[in-house]
Amino acid sequence: MSTVLNDIEKYRTICLVHRFLYYVLDDPLISDAAYDRFERTLKALVEANPQTASRAPLAGICPLSRPGSSIAEDYPRRIEILAESLRAFARRKGTEEH
Repeated sequence: MSTVLNDIEKYRTICLVHRFLYYVLDDPLISDAAYDRFERTLKALVEANPQTASRAPLAGICPLSRPGSSIAEDYPRRIEILAESLRAFARRKGTEEH
C-alpha cells in the first residue's frame, strides 16, 4: 500500500474515532483545534489525491463526506466498518513485518 494511501487511511481513522468520541459519547480526548488539524490534513490529502482517496479503506465512511454530522444512528455502522478496517490494516502490517 502506498504512503499516501496509508496516510489517508490513518487520518480517516483518527477523524472517525474522535468524531465518535465527541458527538456520540460526548467525551472528547483532544481539543477542537487538534481535531481541526487532523481534518485539514485529511482534506488536503484527499483533494491532492482524489483517485487514491476513493480506493482507500474507509472511503465509504469518510468523515469529510458528512461534515458536522451529529447523527448518532449512523455511527454504529461506521464504527463497525472502522473496526473491520483496523483489523485488516493490522493483518496487513503483520504480514509486511515478517
